[in-house]
Amino acid sequence: MIHAARAAAEAVPARLHELGVICVKGRIAFSPGPNTPFEIDEFPVLRPEPDQVLVRVLAAGICGSDVHMYRGELGMLTALPCASGHEMIGEIVELGERRKRDTLGRELREGDRVAYAYFRVCDGCPTCAAGSVACPNRYAVRAPLTVYDPPHFHGAFGDYYVLREGQWIYKLPEATKTEHAVPANCAIAQALAGVHAGQIRFGDTVVVQGLGGLGIYAAALARDSGAGLVIGIDMVPERLELARRFGAHETIDISQLTSPEERIAEIQRLTGGAGADVVIEMAGVPAVVPEGIQSMRAGGRYVLIGNTMADRATEVVPQQIVRSNRTLVGIVNYEQWMLPRTLDWLARRRDELPFDDLVSQVYPLEQINDAITASDWAGSKANLGRALISMTA
Repeated sequence: MIHAARAAAEAVPARLHELGVICVKGRIAFSPGPNTPFEIDEFPVLRPEPDQVLVRVLAAGICGSDVHMYRGELGMLTALPCASGHEMIGEIVELGERRKRDTLGRELREGDRVAYAYFRVCDGCPTCAAGSVACPNRYAVRAPLTVYDPPHFHGAFGDYYVLREGQWIYKLPEATKTEHAVPANCAIAQALAGVHAGQIRFGDTVVVQGLGGLGIYAAALARDSGAGLVIGIDMVPERLELARRFGAHETIDISQLTSPEERIAEIQRLTGGAGADVVIEMAGVPAVVPEGIQSMRAGGRYVLIGNTMADRATEVVPQQIVRSNRTLVGIVNYEQWMLPRTLDWLARRRDELPFDDLVSQVYPLEQINDAITASDWAGSKANLGRALISMTA
């Protein structure tokens, strides 16, 4: 199947490429399929169409969903062999003739560092009309494309990336470090979406289940949003310590309080018997959901983000929701205003929060399989932060 796709790409008349090709090639690390090592190939860099932006990728991050897709647990977002990856920061190489400003209306120029949404809402379906970003067509442009289909650069793990019409794009503040901003278009903006969905009020108690990258960001953003008590839950001592440095007031070590009943009792103790106002699930483990429900006070809000796999389930007692007026909210993607706010937050807090410690290791593109392996080492010190792929290393 891969060889057929390659042959089809090579069969395209060279003249069609020459009409819009920049006289360079770029590398792409692509996935032939689940549980199969990434391969690297070079492709011609095409000039952007009028509503596109050609970006040179500076660095990309390996998200938890990238690992799930590699394992075959989440399904591939595009046809195989696919250009994978979605967390990245780049600089503008060339702007399409109708794409001269970012989504906030600011002028864009070649060389500007930019962050951009990896999805694109269609603005033409009932979900979009209702104001939700859970658009069922958000990956529709990329979905049928293999790495051999022009413009080739559909993912983060390569030298270039082509932004399509309608993708949100934002200039980075001068003070925002590139490495800090790599996860902004996924992990950080998604954490902000969770905090926003929790409707945190000044002085609220917020529990964060799971202190990987998403959970750490959620703890910090919850505190910066006015939470009076932030409680983080995890089993890795290094994550618990890092969560405290990012603003968690209290942490609960699963290896010490091993049963849900013990952890629920500890939250009751820390909240004076009331329970949490907001619980944010970032663990990606269905078994924590009943525990999260019981950790809330009556009238509390439970925001679920981490559980993204369809074949994993758990049991809940509806009475615990209904009779206590508790609310459960699922969150996917984020709203248009959230990504630029995260970039501003990174600039504002760069000297106050240890963002450097959320980068576990930096790999050159040629070592992407080592980076995937390190990121897949779940629950270890090696998985404390994001593995970054540097295109300039």
